[in-house]
Amino acid sequence: MRSGLKVVAVAVLIVFAGCTGVNPLGGGDSASEPNDTAGTNTPESEGETDDLEISNETSPPGMAINNSVENVSALLASHHAELRSLESYRLIVDREQRNRRIFADISVDNRDEEYEGEEGGSRLYYTDGAVYTQTDDETVTDREVEFQRIHRGGTELIGILEGVNLTVENRTTIDDTPVVRYRVTGFDRTMLTNIQDLTGYVRIAPDGLVSEISLDVTGSSGETLKQHYAILGVNDTTVETPDWFEENQENRDTTQPQLTASFDFVEDGVTITHQGGESVSSLQVRYTAGGESVVETWDSERDITVGASYTTERAPDPGTEVRVIWSEGDQSAVLAEETAPE
Repeated sequence: MRSGLKVVAVAVLIVFAGCTGVNPLGGGDSASEPNDTAGTNTPESEGETDDLEISNETSPPGMAINNSVENVSALLASHHAELRSLESYRLIVDREQRNRRIFADISVDNRDEEYEGEEGGSRLYYTDGAVYTQTDDETVTDREVEFQRIHRGGTELIGILEGVNLTVENRTTIDDTPVVRYRVTGFDRTMLTNIQDLTGYVRIAPDGLVSEISLDVTGSSGETLKQHYAILGVNDTTVETPDWFEENQENRDTTQPQLTASFDFVEDGVTITHQGGESVSSLQVRYTAGGESVVETWDSERDITVGASYTTERAPDPGTEVRVIWSEGDQSAVLAEETAPE
């Protein structure tokens, strides 16, 4: 029996630009420090060519011959279509925010519709129509998710290119595919408000596959944050079933309780009320407050039955998930969840 869990966020958010990132994998709240610094997971290139003429015929979809992105929707559509057409690839998202860094490294196999990797300190595995997540405390939860959503992971960063001036720099070959490298030479301040400076480069194939975006974004405060997105290992990436998933499948059964709950968000917290279903003896409430992961225990002297309620000690961060989790022995499940309002 599958429980409700949204996978940790893989979306790219340009914090200074006022854009919002919607997690295509399902939403999540934790952050992690990657082993590498932002931008170090860069596609290997070869065959550099300084002089490259771009025509309307060779310009990627959505891009004008003057190298500007005139239709970001067309570029996004072609990028997503190319990702779906690949046999496999590796997705890297590494973005800095003011007080944390979000990192994801996920291997994707389109043939078997599987993916596996890590994000925000959690481990992910997708198979048979569901994504399974193991957190640092080795809790494993799962949720039914459409496989195709993985291709949108992190691509919100492409949206910023509509307001960016690009200049063709050279041509590289990545995974045996010719790719044009564009250098950022300026940006439209009327479109990208709150940005003081923006530098970096973008690699795009003629068919519209965006293989890499590497940007340094400086806000009005003068702080510079790195934003990195890359597609590696095209048609040469494998997905292995992780040991933690196999162990969980061996130990789990279908005895988890079922319940529904309501969430009442107020200024200093959220009140969760058991609205229907089975009684339970104890639950955990997990959410993010002040950028930190918070775990609280919902206990009562009696079983938690219909009508019982619990109020969190802190207010969840806007746009993050609040989850009610049941656990017993090696089993755990998300019984209810809700997103804090923006």
